[in-house]
Amino acid sequence: MTPEKIPHYTIEAARLSPYEIPQYTTRDDVCVDAVVRYFSMKSCPLKAKVQVLTHGGVATHAMIVSEEGKSDFIGWRPCPRKPEGETDV
Repeated sequence: MTPEKIPHYTIEAARLSPYEIPQYTTRDDVCVDAVVRYFSMKSCPLKAKVQVLTHGGVATHAMIVSEEGKSDFIGWRPCPRKPEGETDV
């Protein structure tokens, strides 16, 4: 994506690698990532904390412990890492 097409492009963002530049759109007061999507629940690992998307469209964290539990959600993502330089508390 070229800088002109990123609505929030700034000089500060120009110093980041392309992966670090947040690419999103905002519509109806919701900020949506333009690159990252949820994975199908078919591929969700069991017994590991993940980010999940509910049928109501709410993102939360959960640990899916059975194949049947996957039907409670419509998608999953690995938990994001902390920003570089942040330490554990």
